[in-house]
Amino acid sequence: MVSKRRSHISTRAKKNAFIEAYAITGVITSAAKCSGVGRRTYYEWIDADPDFKLAAETAFERSVDSLEDAAIDRARSGVQKQMFHNGQPILDENGNKVYEYKYSDVLLIFLLKCRRPAVYGERTEQVVTHEFKQIHQLAPAERDKKVKKMYDNYLKVAESA
Repeated sequence: MVSKRRSHISTRAKKNAFIEAYAITGVITSAAKCSGVGRRTYYEWIDADPDFKLAAETAFERSVDSLEDAAIDRARSGVQKQMFHNGQPILDENGNKVYEYKYSDVLLIFLLKCRRPAVYGERTEQVVTHEFKQIHQLAPAERDKKVKKMYDNYLKVAESA
């Protein structure tokens, strides 16, 4: 007879294995495959076990932190690429392969926009006047008059810009 304790230990071990794999991969399918747990089982555990759900969320954050660390490292240090000429490796005077560092401006911009959106983020401007907030409460004729006035003001501002 298989005891409940042994089954519980086995389940706990599988949950731990899944969490460790998920922290590394950040992908449910990959973590399930690595730990021998079915995807359906993962979702059942998420629904039934709040501690497991929290552990999975933490593992996912760890995987994202790892990706973020790699992105920052690549943005700062670049990626080493071997140099070739006409399909042949370029060698230095000692016969060693020559490398260069490639940097990604797009990666750097993306990181800055995410980490400092107030400085590097997309800028949009929304101006909502008090008149506009209450316009829906007006009678149709009065509303049309206000909208026309607001539109005329908009045209004046647009022309002066």
